[in-house]
Amino acid sequence: MNLKFEIEAEDGRARCGRVRMRRGEFHTPAFLPVATLGTVRALDS
Repeated sequence: MNLKFEIEAEDGRARCGRVRMRRGEFHTPAFLPVATLGTVRALDS
């Protein structure tokens, strides 16, 4: 797996950046729900 994290800005201990992977990229901070299907449904409704 090819994974690269680049910091774009910092403010004290907080930082925002970009995670690049072979299939695409996403910006951080990001909300990535990792839970059971029931919990994800509750977040969706």
